[in-house]
Amino acid sequence: MSSPSAYVVTLSTTIRYISLTINFITLIIGTFGALCNLITFTSPQLRRNACIFYLVCATTFQLLSILFIVPSRMALDSFGSNLERESIIFCKIRYYLVVTLPELATYYILLSIMDRCLATSACYCQTVPSTFYTTFVAGYTLAVVIVIPHAFMLILSIITFLNMKRTRQRVAPASNTLHQRQTHRFESHIIMVIILQVVVSSILLLLRIGSYLYSVFTSGNLNRTLEERVAEGFALQLGVSLYYLSFALAFYVSTLTSKYFREIFSKRISDFYRHLHGAG
Repeated sequence: MSSPSAYVVTLSTTIRYISLTINFITLIIGTFGALCNLITFTSPQLRRNACIFYLVCATTFQLLSILFIVPSRMALDSFGSNLERESIIFCKIRYYLVVTLPELATYYILLSIMDRCLATSACYCQTVPSTFYTTFVAGYTLAVVIVIPHAFMLILSIITFLNMKRTRQRVAPASNTLHQRQTHRFESHIIMVIILQVVVSSILLLLRIGSYLYSVFTSGNLNRTLEERVAEGFALQLGVSLYYLSFALAFYVSTLTSKYFREIFSKRISDFYRHLHGAG
């Protein structure tokens, strides 16, 4: 048997280190960012809002995805763990959670932007399988689990943004009471927070979809060279790593970019510090 080419060895080594680096970054900044989001969204002035409730649920499932899925991927892909092959129970639990946790987070974000879309609207009104089975599961996963919720989020984000602009033009600033101005400020900032999450998530998702489609379309080709299989693995693994990275960026690209939520987060941290200092 001929030895692997330099291209195969280099690409295999590169994807291993890139994937490990992205997963480490996701685990560290994602855990910290999710905890900061929970601190911000559970502040007293936000707790009663339905949209915030959906964001708290989304953040919780993002955190669970980061804490379970990312370390298990690191163990399997980068550290040679065989637990998935040795334990059928772990394999089934991992497969179930890999699908359900990220999609629960995605659908809660979808519910949050749907809530804002309705609130700003003028009208309130999931053996070796056969080729068919493999194609069906791939199509179902791509459509129902990945494409549909993100497509809905993008569409509702655009509608909500247009509704917000129309409302801003319709209401005269001089007639706004203090309560109305505070409510409008909250609505504007929470909508932008959600839209930024949707945009970043959708951009990173497109990379995963591209690698996933390439893998599905080439899976039936039994004459692929070693270089082609390694390139396919590179694209697929990079797409998955970037997909989970999107869960780690929510706090940094949305919450921290909003002055309103930065103020709430700072106040919560100050309150915690004073409470701990007073207790000590």
